[in-house]
Amino acid sequence: MAYSDNSNFFELLAPAGSPEILDAVFAAGADAAYIGGKDFGARAYAGNFSGEELLGALDKAHLLGRRIYLTVNTLLKNQETDRLCDYIAPLYERGLDAVIVQDMGAVSLIRRSFPDLPIHASTQMTVTGADGVRFLQSEGISRVILSRELSITEIREIYKQTKMPLEVFVHGALCYSYSGQCLMSGMLGGRSGNRGRCAQPCRLAYSAADESGHTISQPSHILSMKDMCGIEDLTELYAAGAASVKIEGRMKQASYAAGVVSCYRKYIDMLLDAGSRIKADDADTSAYSRNPVSEIHVSRADRQMLYSLGNRSGFTDGYYHRRNGGDMITFSEPGFSAEEYPTASPDRLPVVGHAVFSIGKPASLTVWRAGDRTSAVTVTGQSPEAARSAALTEEALYKRLAKTGGLAFEFADLTIDMDDNLFLPVGAINSLRRDAMDALKHKLLKPYMRTAPARVHLDPGAGTADEGDTSEAGAGNLSQNQHGRRFIAVISSEEQLEAVLFHGSMTDIYIETVVFPREDMICKLRRYIKLISDYDKEYAVYLALPPIFREHTRRFYTSLTDELSSMDFCGFLIRNYEELFWTENLFPEKRRIIDHNIYTYNNYAADAFMTRGVCGNTVPLELNRAEIRHRSSFRSEMVVYGYYPLMRSAQCIHCNLKYPGSGCDGISGITRLIDRRKTVFSVRNDCSECINTIYNSVPTVLFSHIDDIRASGIASLRLDFTIETAEEVFDVLESFRACMDISRESAAECDRRQGAHTNGHYTRGVE
Repeated sequence: MAYSDNSNFFELLAPAGSPEILDAVFAAGADAAYIGGKDFGARAYAGNFSGEELLGALDKAHLLGRRIYLTVNTLLKNQETDRLCDYIAPLYERGLDAVIVQDMGAVSLIRRSFPDLPIHASTQMTVTGADGVRFLQSEGISRVILSRELSITEIREIYKQTKMPLEVFVHGALCYSYSGQCLMSGMLGGRSGNRGRCAQPCRLAYSAADESGHTISQPSHILSMKDMCGIEDLTELYAAGAASVKIEGRMKQASYAAGVVSCYRKYIDMLLDAGSRIKADDADTSAYSRNPVSEIHVSRADRQMLYSLGNRSGFTDGYYHRRNGGDMITFSEPGFSAEEYPTASPDRLPVVGHAVFSIGKPASLTVWRAGDRTSAVTVTGQSPEAARSAALTEEALYKRLAKTGGLAFEFADLTIDMDDNLFLPVGAINSLRRDAMDALKHKLLKPYMRTAPARVHLDPGAGTADEGDTSEAGAGNLSQNQHGRRFIAVISSEEQLEAVLFHGSMTDIYIETVVFPREDMICKLRRYIKLISDYDKEYAVYLALPPIFREHTRRFYTSLTDELSSMDFCGFLIRNYEELFWTENLFPEKRRIIDHNIYTYNNYAADAFMTRGVCGNTVPLELNRAEIRHRSSFRSEMVVYGYYPLMRSAQCIHCNLKYPGSGCDGISGITRLIDRRKTVFSVRNDCSECINTIYNSVPTVLFSHIDDIRASGIASLRLDFTIETAEEVFDVLESFRACMDISRESAAECDRRQGAHTNGHYTRGVE
């Protein structure tokens, strides 16, 4: 699987939601297919493969010289982890080429149970930079599927810095949200995208208003992305170092998948034939540079064919050449239209055969893969007899032997040596042919077969340190409150900070950095930290880093290393894999806590991060109370108040609606989305990092469940303040304090004080 060793490697990767589609995409020219079984896949509503069909798919692919990647790219609840290795084991033994994984707990389990099985990091991991790739490289990942929001320039830079085989999406549906950062479907309807059950609320119509409530858009499909078509960008992707281009569509039909694959196959072959990737000279740190003579031009007829196969209000080339833009949104026509495309007959492996039939001697048939005599196998069967009446003709014998039917082979050439005037029953001829094909199949597939290692006993514990260990090493040096109560406020403005400080009920304060204009960041951070230190009470202060940490963001924050190192704060709240690696290398002395969107559904995931020096995690927002109780949460904090972030997006509703086609005004603020039920969702655009966040319409409030939460082993309770005014922050803190004092108010009264709110997933969970 050392793809990077081959400078000509440029894989065409196709979706296959069923065995029929797998046949179609291989016949159309796919180098590999990604498929899912009945468990753990991010397309729960696709046809998917049964266990036997998965084994058959592996054999079929390997006989054709193709590859199969199994999607295991959902988040695993703690009670599901026991099934994972049993699910993978028979496929591993059959030669599974790789697994696609989102959950770090699954990565840990697979790596320890099947050490030589390649693991591909799913796009659901939201990898947007070289530091994220480096982190995953160090965790044994062999390929990274990048976020779809990256430009070709960013892809090139990531490959240049890491040399990691990179997979990029080239055709099909686009999500409005960064993949892995969407809770909208789960929150609104209980069908989680992280569990493969997205209900696509982004495809619905929404109206929009400004912060004052003035309408800026009538109902339209503001969140509905056009389909991607990157066929014009193949040359640049190739030169940028992409190892694989991926077509989206495991929910699509065979005709769509086959048609799209055939078109991309045509132009990839043209590209490879032209030799468009050349070695750079030694002075260049990039691995390859683009050859000017390698340009390929897509014909109008082929563009039209792709269009007719399926599109959503036309096509976009996605984010390859732009940061975002309204030209990528469907707005008025979200419907998907498609025409049928004839699929070719399934591919079969060409073989050569030589048969010998002599009276009184066992019949023999030797077969081998065309062009590879070393693969030859010989089988013998029943001896022919002298014919008593009509003799067997060579033509009849040829027809019987060449009748491979539903087998994986077809004869490219077949020669026969036979005596005159002989007879052999039809059944004996058929058996000879079947035995030969079975023997050839066995020989060709044998190199792919593995023996699963003895099952390692794995204990999904509470962490690498014992729960009773209160030493600096054991406790991760979190704070003096680590084994007691931590009350945490995440603040997004100075007014919110002042309300928190005035109230005085918190022990820890996390300062959101994404809300600061870059030119004012250091000044404001110093001011906030001074405000906190001026109070009599001692607080533990953390910097909450941006939700997305792309290359331009990393460079900016790296330029602040000296200033940040001189500030008096305890550590960082980490939101992505890039920040994990960045802080690990630049700020090893600081404490690191991972947020809820670096998912620790299961104990294996929590353990994996703790081995990298992470001292705490945040309970994922989609777990319910029973699942939390089943999870070891000794080092976890939990959000008990806040407007949940339903989506993080590179798109900007503010810009797309107010300044279509004319660029951004660079003014951060709030836009309101209103759905068909008149529910209002606040959208904050943070222009410093160009990130849009859609928040739930009402806050999640779990004050009445505090005792239950504590019984789960969670001592650190967090209140996330995002769009609240100072007065609203103070009122929430009052309710929280009241709930802590059982003698003053009942839990039900705490809930009543909050007005409209939700329990989130705590009492219901997701599928």
